[in-house]
Amino acid sequence: MIKISILYPNNESSRFDTTYYIESHIPLTISLLGTHPGFQGISVELGICGTPLGSEPHFIAICNFLFKSADDFLAAFTPNSEALRGGYGKLHRHRANYSIQ
Repeated sequence: MIKISILYPNNESSRFDTTYYIESHIPLTISLLGTHPGFQGISVELGICGTPLGSEPHFIAICNFLFKSADDFLAAFTPNSEALRGGYGKLHRHRANYSIQ
């Protein structure tokens, strides 16, 4: 199993619409990617604080996808990439970081 993480950085000019993300973007993502047989799950983490404790979080949000393999993720994501990226401007002002573990 692999985990694909999308990390939304927090900086002075960041703007992130948490309500849109949780109520619209994540349900859309689940409806598009969740039907693929390699899909194992999704989680969303919202930043509370960074280090040192009490400082601003380094990331506003992190979304983690679990798939059986990288090929399964690509097979699920690629045909839906335009639909998933369509709302990106509503969601976040800066480019997200991606990590595959």
